[in-house]
Amino acid sequence: MRCTRLALACLSLAIGASLLALRWVQRTLPSRGPLHVRSSWQGQKSDGSEAFPFRTLKGALLSAPPGSEVRIAEGTYRERLAVLRSVSLVGAGANRTRIVSPGEGGVVVSLLSANDVSLRGLSVEGGAVGVEVSGGTGLQFADVSIRGASTTGLLARSAGVRFSAGEVLEIGSGVAGVGIQMDGGSLELHGSVFRRAGRRALLIDRARCLIDDIDVEGSGLSAVQAVAGAEVEIRGGRFALQGGAALFASAAHLKVRGSRIEDNESGVVGYRGAVLDIESAQIVRHRIAAVALVSSSGSIRRSFLSQAGTDAAISVSESRDVLLEGNQITDPGYLGVHLVRSQASLEGNDISGARLDRQGDFGDAIFALEADLVLHGNVLHGNAGNGAALSLSKAQVSGNDFLDSGRAGLLLFDRAQATLRDNLFERNQGPGLAVVERSYAALRGNRFGRQPGFEALHRCGQQASGGTVDLKEGNSFEPEGPSPLPCR
Repeated sequence: MRCTRLALACLSLAIGASLLALRWVQRTLPSRGPLHVRSSWQGQKSDGSEAFPFRTLKGALLSAPPGSEVRIAEGTYRERLAVLRSVSLVGAGANRTRIVSPGEGGVVVSLLSANDVSLRGLSVEGGAVGVEVSGGTGLQFADVSIRGASTTGLLARSAGVRFSAGEVLEIGSGVAGVGIQMDGGSLELHGSVFRRAGRRALLIDRARCLIDDIDVEGSGLSAVQAVAGAEVEIRGGRFALQGGAALFASAAHLKVRGSRIEDNESGVVGYRGAVLDIESAQIVRHRIAAVALVSSSGSIRRSFLSQAGTDAAISVSESRDVLLEGNQITDPGYLGVHLVRSQASLEGNDISGARLDRQGDFGDAIFALEADLVLHGNVLHGNAGNGAALSLSKAQVSGNDFLDSGRAGLLLFDRAQATLRDNLFERNQGPGLAVVERSYAALRGNRFGRQPGFEALHRCGQQASGGTVDLKEGNSFEPEGPSPLPCR
């Protein structure tokens, strides 16, 4: 009995001491309004008021009740912070209020399962990780600069993050690490700038992401990489001077609307299970390809593509359910569209200016190998090679214009098969249609204009076995050209 009374007495004393401590904290804190922090404060008293500010951010956070605002004066704060509850950290501007890692490595600012936290008008600098977020929703970064982290600028796991009007700079010197990495959760990213922000500026893994009007330049590999079921939508913005593909998706859904993608190794790449949805984009000046799909699917619509590089403006391999519609492809490099073992529909595209390679090959608007194609309503003009060259492929070809090609308007070779309806072949330097190497074409309602220096319809070729042409009703040959060459 005596022990029980003693334990109760001790517990009462402990509770009383805690209540006294809480009342003291409440008396020392300002009665209302924000807490203030100023690194230059030299006074003995600090209660968080504007007259008696805290000197350190840690001190302010220890005293800040949930939902409070902490106003941080201009200055440099060499601290590591852990935010455990709802609070707003408001600086004097990203170039004026600086939270700097006190040493190499480590995390500078940690948000740990806290909801409704905001950072505004400040910079987070150095460390291995600038800001690490574990869980939480309603997390907002506005006018925040994350700079100089060696590994990751912002790392968020299973969190809901909004990042606007900020910047991510010099992460891993632009050749290592990640600018912003999302592992699950969601990200809204608006009006921000990335410069040399890691090897990957944005890595979206199993997360949902909306990216609006950002400017990304100078990452070692990619601006945006979406993987493992991520869903990413990109609206507007500019993506330039990345060392690899500016936008990359693997087993993820990537939607691009109205973006400018320029001067990268490749523009957009969908790889192994990706779904691309590209519309109204400008994709120019790339070293390999403007858009490439490998074992993927998707659509490219109403976009402008130019100066694509060593492969093609659009390269499609081992892919199905691909739609290319209403695009303008000009000066693409060696090929406008290159398809290998794929199924695709090309409708209403304008392709011009493909050039020959150093060996005098290619230069085709469309080149397909072992493909299943629908070509409808395209205008293929002014290409140095063929308008289209199809090998071991099957195609439905209707309503297209094959004009001013350096070689044939349409070349079917190596057992290609095509049905042609209502197409126009005119002013090609080779035949309007060449069917060679055991290929087959069925023609109905096509118009063959004059092909300077060659016949309208060519069924074979030098050192090649003949092809088969089934001339059905409604084809016209005006004016009459030379007789078809004999097959040998």
